[in-house]
Amino acid sequence: MTEKKSARRSDGASMPVHDDVARPSYPLWVGSGARGSGNPMKVFLLPETVTHEEGVGAEFALGIGRGKLLLLTLGVTQITQEASLDVSIWGSVDQEHWRQLISYPQKVYCGTYLLMLDLSHHSEVCWLRAQWRLSRWGAGEPAVFAGFHLSVQEVKARMGATA
Repeated sequence: MTEKKSARRSDGASMPVHDDVARPSYPLWVGSGARGSGNPMKVFLLPETVTHEEGVGAEFALGIGRGKLLLLTLGVTQITQEASLDVSIWGSVDQEHWRQLISYPQKVYCGTYLLMLDLSHHSEVCWLRAQWRLSRWGAGEPAVFAGFHLSVQEVKARMGATA
């Protein structure tokens, strides 16, 4: 596991950066999902993570995915009763200044949740990362925790024939 770094939230508070997974040394959209299929790869912005605290995921270069329509898939595999998970996607031009691009509605149940991110409105964004926050509305124990993962995949527009 690598050393924890800290990142700044939009309100200036620091939060841990979870960087204990290898970052790809290539852009998100190198190659395709299956050889010769022309399907884009599904890439995990955040591999399966079980945490008790808010945090920030690794930064990923968009490469040729800049300005494209992306499908984000959030899988919540476990969550404490009477707790909620807030996941947001942030973009950057320079890896120094980050701004929130989109967020999932608050999650309180396990499941798979889809969200579309249209980067055509943010064509200057070169980097993506995920941030999350855990909250508890019930009193007492147990401590809040959640397990989840987040993947991204380019959406290829399909033009249907009109009659």
